[in-house]
Amino acid sequence: MLPSCEVFEGEKAVCGGIKMNKIGELISLVPEEIRDAIKSLGDDTRLAIMVYLMIETDKNRVGSSFKEIKNELGIRQGSLSNHLKNLLMSGLIKNEYRKIEGRREFSFYLPTNFGRNFMMKLLEFAEEAASKEVPVNLIFETITPKFEPELGVTSDGTLYLYEKRKSDLEIKDKGVYV
Repeated sequence: MLPSCEVFEGEKAVCGGIKMNKIGELISLVPEEIRDAIKSLGDDTRLAIMVYLMIETDKNRVGSSFKEIKNELGIRQGSLSNHLKNLLMSGLIKNEYRKIEGRREFSFYLPTNFGRNFMMKLLEFAEEAASKEVPVNLIFETITPKFEPELGVTSDGTLYLYEKRKSDLEIKDKGVYV
């Protein structure tokens, strides 16, 4: 659900109890996960990596190794590492470690459920936007991942609360310790 904003003092607004300018008001309507994904895909190389991983994962259901991505897309190792980290942090891709018979690699990159849904909705939206108006809140509600609270214990026995994405079960530590 989108936060309600009340306009005051000309261009200023209060959204969720926080005073902000018009830009802040409009940005607050877009969930943080969506903003992070958009920022991450704002780079052509990361967009190409995301498209490549979606295509390869559809073909082989395994994902692609660092070496495969590097060789196929011709990206330098350091640059690829930074781009993958950005995509991982935005929740668009994940890195799975497993042994697959007949393969030397143990680490594979593939889109998360959120990443796949985000890209598919983005493409659907682009097609629909060209032909008709689509309500913005409908788009955000269908691709925003849901979170559920979980209780964890650190190695020294400290309890803490974190939130786990239901869509792809990635942990997002909120830093609330008890």
